[in-house]
Amino acid sequence: MYTVFMAITRRRWSIRTATWLVICVLGWQWTLPLSAGALSIPEEIQIGRKILKNARKSSIIVNDYLVNRVVREIGQRLVRQAGETPFDFQFIVIKSDALNAFNVPGGLVFLSSGLLAFIEDENELAGVMAHEISHGISRHVSKMISKQKKLGLAAFMAMIIGAVLARSAKGAQASASLPMAAAQSFALKYSREYEEEADAGGLRMMADAGFSPRAMVQLMNKFRQESTILPDVPSYLLTHPLEDVRMARMEGLLDGMQVSTASPFSGKEYGKIRARMMVTNKGTEEAIRVFQSTLDKDPRRTDDLFGLGIALREKGDFYAAANALYKASKLNYGSAEILKELGRCYFEWGRFQEAVRTLQVALQFDNEDIDALYYLGRAHEEMDNNSEALIMFRRLEERNPHYNTLYYHMGRVYDRMGKRCMSHYCLGQHFRLMGNSKMEHFHFNQVDNLQKQGNCAADDKPPARPKKDNQDG
Repeated sequence: MYTVFMAITRRRWSIRTATWLVICVLGWQWTLPLSAGALSIPEEIQIGRKILKNARKSSIIVNDYLVNRVVREIGQRLVRQAGETPFDFQFIVIKSDALNAFNVPGGLVFLSSGLLAFIEDENELAGVMAHEISHGISRHVSKMISKQKKLGLAAFMAMIIGAVLARSAKGAQASASLPMAAAQSFALKYSREYEEEADAGGLRMMADAGFSPRAMVQLMNKFRQESTILPDVPSYLLTHPLEDVRMARMEGLLDGMQVSTASPFSGKEYGKIRARMMVTNKGTEEAIRVFQSTLDKDPRRTDDLFGLGIALREKGDFYAAANALYKASKLNYGSAEILKELGRCYFEWGRFQEAVRTLQVALQFDNEDIDALYYLGRAHEEMDNNSEALIMFRRLEERNPHYNTLYYHMGRVYDRMGKRCMSHYCLGQHFRLMGNSKMEHFHFNQVDNLQKQGNCAADDKPPARPKKDNQDG
């Protein structure tokens, strides 16, 4: 089920995000029979794969190495404390200014960029994630569906999503199109029971993983300050208890709870994540104003210099962006993230040699940074250093074959090298991941024709055409 961490938003969800979620819900109508009752684990996994496949084809996923690495590390650390789980959990950040997180079938946990910008540190993020992981482990989705046989899977999900996405009770009713108050109240009752279970399991998971469960209460206090934003949503459409009731129960759970010191989490990157998400949510002009206002009071705030540099780069003011990022790199020596952003700035500025030098240094501090690999490959590509570009792209492919536009640029490089078979193969892969079946088939058919004609040399032989199901992972 779409489980909402908090039914409050500062602004409405972006139309793109809302549309994507509705499409996912409607897709479930043909994925499983509406009278299926409780979902089996394989059915939940199947639904999750379809959701992730569609999410990858959209532009709502935040594709940022640092954001995804920190979120994944925290998630994996939490899951290890849960013992055996029914799913292999995956954690995805989506572009939305909502303060929200949700768990969907198959062990997928989605977090909004708005939530990441609002959260103060890794401990608060761990609280949200532990709560959603606990929902997934307890399989609350399947249990809620089994209690709502009259509504059916698609209708029940639409009711909950409509209630959360809408700005008002009237909007919720229109979105859900389900005038079934009794069933809605029934859903709420079970959701509140599951919330208690998820809170208890999440707090224990946090403490065992070395995070402070007290941070969850601190986050709830901040949420309570935001709770007047949606005053007209009726209580029976909210899937979570009121903040003060929930906080009192959580305070009781914290009594006597000991945080594990066996392996404390030593994350120090969250300030940079907040800065990046602030640019994503506020836009360049507003973000520049906020960062500059803070820097006027303290010009040595590294994370604000970092965020200012990103916002200025996105605005196209590359000179000022490079200046801010260079200052940040001097204050935070050895930060691969800052150096990567400085190298990207040089790349977009057209100063490719400086981009290469800076990105090479960034990779010395973190050789797994897929964004640094991508822009280093792009810089070599622009300088016609085809062999060097291909080395970077191949390293990136090993780490993330779904990286946006990777295969497009690999195809360009192979074409420049005269390797037509590999060029068409990579372009076929690009359009396959983009969901453009017409162009996918065109390029893969070109590969087949070239191979039949004997025009693929020994160093220009592509792998077998990928199976269609490979995208679903």
